[in-house]
Amino acid sequence: MRPRTCECGECRKCKHRAYMVEWYRRPGNAERQREKQRRYNIGHPDTRPARPIDPEKRKARNAARKLERQPCEVCGDLNVHAHHDDYSKPLDVRWLCRSHHGAVHRRVA
Repeated sequence: MRPRTCECGECRKCKHRAYMVEWYRRPGNAERQREKQRRYNIGHPDTRPARPIDPEKRKARNAARKLERQPCEVCGDLNVHAHHDDYSKPLDVRWLCRSHHGAVHRRVA
């Protein structure tokens, strides 16, 4: 979840956030939204993912979230992504900036 950009409670953004929190707390609204989404997904099968994420990949991603981020191993940029060369080793992560992460995937594919 992104950090909030405002906490004033007075601006339009804060008021909308408070309204939506209350809206989801009202009885039945969350269930209605889930049902609405389910009906939409049935009518639009092409918008759903083609296949579920591999459980091993999911476990590796979750493990990487708990690690302390390091600078990009190529250029030292602090805005980094975690890259797994092998999902069976979830804590063996390479920290790469966006451009170098893309370059690794283009070389692999």
